Parts: sequence; structure tokens; C-alpha cells
Amino acid sequence: MTRIGELARVLALAVFGVTLWDSYGCSFVVDAASLGGGGCASGKKACVEPGTGKDLCVSQSDPTYGCGAEKCQPCTTLLRGTDKTTCINNICTRLTCLTNFLDCDGNAQNGCEVDARIGTLDPVNRTIKNCGLCTDPLNPDPSTFCRLNAGATGNPICDNGHCGVDCSGVLPLNNCNNVSADGCECGGTCMNRVCGTAF
Repeated sequence: MTRIGELARVLALAVFGVTLWDSYGCSFVVDAASLGGGGCASGKKACVEPGTGKDLCVSQSDPTYGCGAEKCQPCTTLLRGTDKTTCINNICTRLTCLTNFLDCDGNAQNGCEVDARIGTLDPVNRTIKNCGLCTDPLNPDPSTFCRLNAGATGNPICDNGHCGVDCSGVLPLNNCNNVSADGCECGGTCMNRVCGTAF
């Protein structure tokens, strides 16, 4: 049976069902999305409307319902840290980032991949890039590229977009002079950023 014939049969049954069941106070709902291909026109797809659960036929180029024929999740859900998105060649694409998120790799199709509050950790080299702002790989700015001097104790951190040092693993050493690059340099009491008597 052709799709038109199938649809006509379903609608005919619907009319019959409404007439038969109306006296019992029942309702009859035809779910067009249950038909082959979702019952949607070319260039559209069947998705469920958030909050209502209604079946909808939406454009495959509507970022609110993802891009292409396969997905219905919003592009802002599929792409991390994005505020506004669009569809390009049926692929979710970043337009703008949410506050605190950055697109540092220049790939608009993987969203705003960096949380600037914590940066991007490189555990092998004990460094953190993209802290607060994207780090220039050719000329890294120390304010966005967190690392410790050779031999320094502790671990570099990006704390709310600012480079720092974590001394929790090397107590009682502490960062008395508030300079993150030389690590947890003080093994004594600290007063006015001056390291005093050893513990």
C-alpha cells in the first residue's frame, strides 16, 4: 500500500473511531509521527516538543531541535558552552559562547570547549592553558598558561580564571609570597608574604 493510501486508511479509521467512541466520552488521537518516515515532509523530521510531549514536524536546519535528520536535542545541548548556534550543512555550529566558556581550538562544530574558570589541564607536563583567556600556542602568556618553575613543589591550578598553585598535597609547605610560579616555597610560618620560622 502506498503511503497516501496508508494515511487515508488511518484517517478513515480515526473518523470511525471518533464516531464510535464519542458516546463513551473517549478521545481518539492519530499519531502521524508513527507512520513510516515520521509522516513529515521532505527536509523535516519528527521530534517531541519539550514540556508538552507533542509530536512535531520540524526543519532539519532548526538548531532548536539539532541539525540533520537523526537528532532532536538542541544544538546548545550537543555543543558544550554554547549560547547561540546555527546549522551549517546539517551540522550544529557555534555562533556565540556562554559566559566563562571559550572556543580556543577554532572549531565551531565542537562548541566552546574550554571552561575558562579552570582552563585545560595537561597532566603529563603539569601545565594548564587557556586560563581566563585562550593561550597563544606560539607565544603563551604566563597569565593564561599556568606552570611552575623547574623543581618547584605543588601543582599549578587555574582558579576562577587566574593562575595559582595547589599546596594541599605538600603540606605544611605553603605559597607564602603569593607567586605561583615558584610553587609552595615556604616551609615555615607566613606573615605579610614573608616566610618565617620553619615548622
